[in-house]
Amino acid sequence: MKRLFIFAFLYIVLSPDFCLALDWKKLHNHSRQISLEEAARQQKKDPLSIEKNYLLGLVSLDAYQNKRAMEAFSDILKMDKGNVAAKWGKAEVLRRQHKLKESEELIKEEVLSRDKNFAPAYISLGYIKYLQMDFAQSAKFCAKVINLKEDNVDLTTMVRAHSIYAASKGMLAHYGNAWTKLTHFNAIRRHLKMAEKLDPEAAEVYLGWGSYYMLMPSLLGQNFEKARKLILKAIEQNPHLPETYVRLAQVCRKMGNFVDYERNIQKALDLDPGNELALDIQSGRCRFICLKDVE
Repeated sequence: MKRLFIFAFLYIVLSPDFCLALDWKKLHNHSRQISLEEAARQQKKDPLSIEKNYLLGLVSLDAYQNKRAMEAFSDILKMDKGNVAAKWGKAEVLRRQHKLKESEELIKEEVLSRDKNFAPAYISLGYIKYLQMDFAQSAKFCAKVINLKEDNVDLTTMVRAHSIYAASKGMLAHYGNAWTKLTHFNAIRRHLKMAEKLDPEAAEVYLGWGSYYMLMPSLLGQNFEKARKLILKAIEQNPHLPETYVRLAQVCRKMGNFVDYERNIQKALDLDPGNELALDIQSGRCRFICLKDVE
């Protein structure tokens, strides 16, 4: 046991992961190209590698396997208790567990206080503020990412920044007056186009455009069939995002398919039992826009 401890200690201290700062941008980009099975295989082969654990955590997040992601990020923090990227990963899991206050505090106190340019942290805060219905602040956090230098942001994070910015502007338009609606609608299209230019095949891009054609007033391009096809493309790209099933459910209901409405709402809740969007629409509170509000 003593020899094993010494070996582990030397491995960590002499490992390139330990000696060099974690290249999180490279790993975020790589996580788009690797399967969960391959990430798990690599981590199992080299369990003391901070890099392999972080990659597994990222891919687990994309697969909505939050428990597995938390384990990977926690293992990193056992080896390197000050690792900013792993602390963000832990905060992102907390957000997905709907522990919004705890997640926000961890990001502000342990992540951004140490690295104000850690772009994924602003995306997590953008999500949090969106769910708290502070849409203006959500957009501001996303704008921080958009305004960072290109070499400080990975591709996925930038795509999400534009997508969440557009979604926040959509909510501000919904709750605004006629003038603000027009202003925000222009911003929605502009930022969706920016996201699309960066990665036209991203699930977030398909979902963003699908939501646009579903939720816009008829005079501005509402088209349920187009929305349905785009949201199905989003699911094809990433079948693990609960929000895509919620929006698809809304389209199905508006098109008179109540069986598929119920099935897709349930799919969203199977993936995430506490999903705010699904529960909001299912309850009829409609804080995040039900189609009956958009004619």
